[in-house]
Amino acid sequence: MKIKKITFENYRCFNNLEFNFSTSGLNVIIGKNGAGKTELLFAIEWALYGLDFSRLHGKENTAYALNSGIYRKYNDPNYNGINRASVTIDFTHNLIKRDKEVEVDFCLKKYAIYMQSGKRTKPTEEIHSELSYIEENGTRSLPLEDEKCSAMIKKIIPRKILGGILFDGERMKELSNDDEHSREAIDGFISEITNIEQLIFTKMLLEQIKKEYSRQITNLGKSTGYNDIAELNEDILKLNNLIDRKQQEVERKDSEKNRIELELNNVRAKLEASVEIQSESIRRGSAENIRNNELKTSIRKLDALQDNLANGFRLHCGELFEQVEKLVDENDVPIGLTIQAAQSILSRPTCICGEKWTPEHRSAVESLINELPPQNLNSSISQTIKFLKAEQQNIASQLKKSYLDIIASDNVIREQERIIAEASNRIGSSNIEEIRNNEKRREVFTRELGGLDSEIKKLTIEIKSATETNKIKQKSIEDLERNNSQFELLAKKDKFTTACVNIVRDYIELSKKESLDAINNLISKAFMEISEDYDRGKRIYITQFIKPKYRIVTYYQAEYDRLYSQAIWSKIFAEYNLDNSEQDNEEIRQELIILKASDSLSTGQRKIVTLSFVKAVTDFAMSRDGYSENRITKEYPLFIDAPFSELSGENLSKFAEKLPNFNKQSIVMMDPDIFKDIKVYFEDHIVKHYQLIPSKDGNNTTLQEIK
Repeated sequence: MKIKKITFENYRCFNNLEFNFSTSGLNVIIGKNGAGKTELLFAIEWALYGLDFSRLHGKENTAYALNSGIYRKYNDPNYNGINRASVTIDFTHNLIKRDKEVEVDFCLKKYAIYMQSGKRTKPTEEIHSELSYIEENGTRSLPLEDEKCSAMIKKIIPRKILGGILFDGERMKELSNDDEHSREAIDGFISEITNIEQLIFTKMLLEQIKKEYSRQITNLGKSTGYNDIAELNEDILKLNNLIDRKQQEVERKDSEKNRIELELNNVRAKLEASVEIQSESIRRGSAENIRNNELKTSIRKLDALQDNLANGFRLHCGELFEQVEKLVDENDVPIGLTIQAAQSILSRPTCICGEKWTPEHRSAVESLINELPPQNLNSSISQTIKFLKAEQQNIASQLKKSYLDIIASDNVIREQERIIAEASNRIGSSNIEEIRNNEKRREVFTRELGGLDSEIKKLTIEIKSATETNKIKQKSIEDLERNNSQFELLAKKDKFTTACVNIVRDYIELSKKESLDAINNLISKAFMEISEDYDRGKRIYITQFIKPKYRIVTYYQAEYDRLYSQAIWSKIFAEYNLDNSEQDNEEIRQELIILKASDSLSTGQRKIVTLSFVKAVTDFAMSRDGYSENRITKEYPLFIDAPFSELSGENLSKFAEKLPNFNKQSIVMMDPDIFKDIKVYFEDHIVKHYQLIPSKDGNNTTLQEIK
């Protein structure tokens, strides 16, 4: 299936709009939140299988396909208008005609008619669908309507498949959390690609043939007087019917058990998260205390830096100091001579040289006093310069220390704020009441599982008992039939048909296992290509033995190796309520250890798991190499909304580089700001590029093609 065009008429936020897609390569649609990216995904689901719009929280504020602006007209009780909303999907799909695969053009139209008459408060809603296709002669066929249309759509794209090709932002985050849609998608792809539904149909036909042979044996026994054979055969028929009913009941209860186990696993995960939340709350509180104390310390460090900066000008006075020292050296004033010293000399009867004062000598000293400073300035300046030079080195060292102290404080504050943000993100909006409700749900689910286990065990014993009784009666019939050729012939046919039923049943299980092995290899390859955690030892796996099947889990190889080396198999098998006779099955052993080694994921990691899953199932659908002959290939379009949000580092770059070749036809939607940051990885590979532009009132979105 390849989608060529989607046309809207008065549908939700798309009044009159047409998307033309390339059927091969990368189609990109950008638009801000509320522009209609997710609405496009829901439109496809609505057109194919219908959709309950009331569950779309935060989307357009009506529970109907009709545009909300038009729908509001019906609030007026006097409004009697008739309006129509429709989604038309033009697509191609390959059909087998005369043993050849032929591509056929289809047109699916889903429309809803809204009418109001009298004093109704709400309009009536009437929904129809029709499917037409282009005949070999080029003419369009008459449309298949409603039920016939739905039957054909189920053949083209089974509903389960949608879980593997339509991904809105929320499913991108939840896929690895025991997501029911992903499990259905795996089951759907396996059934579709390996023709398992045809095999199941074949098994049912063979079982009907077997019942017919048994009926003929009973009738022959009655008509020929072989009442013992007739009675025994009737008993066998009744036992077979009983076994069938019991087995169907086991399957129903097993399915219910799987559903409850999924619910229980989700509840357990939430409760484990609540324990982590408490731990994260303590971690956040500790980080807040460290940050607040460091903020106070950093203020003191800033004050110290400010004080040191007040003397910082001295670091730039080196040239001035050299000039002053030079002037001091050039000024010929005796070092140590002051005015007080000269006056002391004049007060003596003789000069310090021992000679008597002469008028000339006294006059010279008196004139010197007029030139001298109060103290020896030269000496004072020299000492000051020496002190200031020494202070220069001390100031530089203090400034450097203050700066490094502030950087260290800033790093501590940043790290604690990172821890606070990380812990706050993990804590989210959880509350005590939610935790208590989950604890109650866990108790209820645990009780229900215990009851189902008992019922299934009882039914299994009854089936085993009925089967043993059946074998005894069958042996008695065989002994009686040897004396009658007619009975013997019918008995051989019955026995042969039984063998055929068993072969087909075993082949179905073998095909499922082969397919899941293939998908596991593909998801491991995809995870290796796009996950940065792969190089750190993280691995991915889809369960196939331990119920509920088809869970997607991640684990670290080192933890797997550690647990496997320490495994006590009897204890582990008992923990998972498994039959001890399977203890030597290496595949079951490996899966058990993978489950025990599985770990939790961040939002970004969950998206990588989702993208790996998408790549695996679409590659599986398109590949035939190395698989059994009953396998067929299918192509499906892939719609993904917001695949890059929450991704960072190598997770983002690796996926962005792989995006152009992710699927034969990919329609990827994202925010324009995110597109600007990552378009370098795949811009040259975009075949069709659109931008969604919402109106101010949010009732209508227009479309702009970017060339």
